[in-house]
Amino acid sequence: MNKNRNVDISHKLRNVLREFPRQKALQASRDGMRASECEFLGMLYVLREEQGMIPTASEISSQFNVTPAAVTHLLNPLEKRGYVKRGRDPKDRRSVIIELTDKGNRVAEMLVRETETRIAGLVAHLGEENTLTLIELLESALEYFVANLPQEQTRP
Repeated sequence: MNKNRNVDISHKLRNVLREFPRQKALQASRDGMRASECEFLGMLYVLREEQGMIPTASEISSQFNVTPAAVTHLLNPLEKRGYVKRGRDPKDRRSVIIELTDKGNRVAEMLVRETETRIAGLVAHLGEENTLTLIELLESALEYFVANLPQEQTRP
C-alpha cells in the first residue's frame, strides 16, 4: 500500500471513529441529563439487575477506572434531580452505596432497553457474520491501543 493511500485510509478511519462519541451524546440525553449521566444510570441498573450488586462509590470508581471525584461529579446532579440516592453500606458503615430511586430505575430501564434495541438493530443490519467480524476487529483494535498507550509525559 502506498503512503498516500495509507494516509487517506488513516484519515477516513479517524473521521469515522470521531462520530461515535458524537452520536452517543446526541442520542443518550434525557430530561436535561448529560450523556455521561444517562450512561451512569444505565450502568447502575445493569449492575443491580444483571450482577445483583448495589455498588459503593469506591467500587464504581475502581470498576470503571474513574476517580472518586468523577463519581461524585456524576452523582451530585443525579441525586439532586431524584434519580439516585446515597446510603451507608450495612456491611461497612464507612462506605457509601449508590442506589437508583424509583424514578431513576424507570429512566435507567428505558435507557438500557433502548440501547439493547439499537444494538439488536445493528446486528440485524450487519448480519451475524459481519457482526462477529466487527467484534473481532474492534477487539483487535482495542488490544492495539492498550498495548500502545502513550508514555506518560514528564515535565522538565
